[in-house]
Amino acid sequence: MKKRITALLAAAAAALMLTGCGDSNPAYLKNITASDYVELCDYSNIPITVAAETLCELHAELRRVVSGSHGS
Repeated sequence: MKKRITALLAAAAAALMLTGCGDSNPAYLKNITASDYVELCDYSNIPITVAAETLCELHAELRRVVSGSHGS
């Protein structure tokens, strides 16, 4: 009998936790956007250098993976 009551209470607690609280679309969040709070830097002027041989090695490795021969 105790096990049944415990199981029933556990099921009721789980059901209450899963239902959640309040409205799923609260009105106070309707006019808020991330751009109101986040400021991004201008990343377009950052220089990027990649060694040509590294790029070729990565391309060759990608070809090996795509073709199915993993070098083993």
